[in-house]
Amino acid sequence: MKKKSISQSAFFNLRVLIGVFLTVAGVSLLALNGFAAGTAPNGRGFLVGSGLTCGWDKNTWSTQLASNTVQYTFGVSQPAANDFALFETHDPWGSTFIKDDITATGHTYTQFTPADLATVNFSDYRVVVLNWDDTVASDFLADYTAAIPALEAYATAGGVVWVQQAIQSCDSIPMPFGGQGTGCDFSDSDPVADPTSPMMTGMPNPIPGTSASHLSIT
Repeated sequence: MKKKSISQSAFFNLRVLIGVFLTVAGVSLLALNGFAAGTAPNGRGFLVGSGLTCGWDKNTWSTQLASNTVQYTFGVSQPAANDFALFETHDPWGSTFIKDDITATGHTYTQFTPADLATVNFSDYRVVVLNWDDTVASDFLADYTAAIPALEAYATAGGVVWVQQAIQSCDSIPMPFGGQGTGCDFSDSDPVADPTSPMMTGMPNPIPGTSASHLSIT
């Protein structure tokens, strides 16, 4: 795991928005419902962007966060032929929290690489997970950036996109619908802005950790 910086700018870890993309530096986890870049909200689709270190096995809350997010994203998704499409290069820090919680909740996943983003039909899945935790940007950025228009179209049509990106490099990562993640924004704790969110059920407040997050989302 990369050494943390001495600065702490992660002010909170969850902001639930209806129809607007809030631009606030230091957000570690964003959930957006019914969104569209530069237009009125369409009332469909869901986007989760997270810089929290969900895959870091030294966190005491990784299983809880993964389970909450798996259940919530599936719960707000629309029926499809398959459950989760999981794109990653490796198991983050050797851990499989997201995979384990998908199967523990009775769902299934199909694993893909970043290169597969160009060929997978996202609408065949209820939730698309881009698990970039513990990954350097150069290993996924080109394939992911090229796929953003297709991810936006999928979400606009009612799909659920979950971008998990506690990355291990100091890069700017584009988010669907015009947001951006900034790497090397390490935080030892993240206060919870919305403790009533289903994704925060049973989570400590503030969220602690040897590195609670690696990236801020704006």
